[in-house]
Amino acid sequence: MKINPTAASGLPRYGLYPLLLGFTLLYLWMELRAPRAHLGTYYGIYLAVLVTSMVAIEALHPMRREWGMTAASLFRRDLPYLAITAVTIMLRARPPHGCCARPASNAAARMPGCP
Repeated sequence: MKINPTAASGLPRYGLYPLLLGFTLLYLWMELRAPRAHLGTYYGIYLAVLVTSMVAIEALHPMRREWGMTAASLFRRDLPYLAITAVTIMLRARPPHGCCARPASNAAARMPGCP
């Protein structure tokens, strides 16, 4: 049986999507089963594994040859964008200071906009 080289090169790229979807669903299942106070405990690990696997696949099997990662393009082009994205996610994921603090007089009261 002869394997088509273009089909074989597409397998890691397109086979990765269902694998990452399964990984994401597993992460969501674990998070939603956790007590509410512990939600988001593993979010950093999840993102690190997700981004690392996507960067590795893109470096090993780029969608186009000219888009391939080299050591020079990794430091010049890709890492700055990854760093900007990481900082943006970190700042957006953090609630504003004191947002969800409950008043001492009424422990059941909720602040507007807080879960």
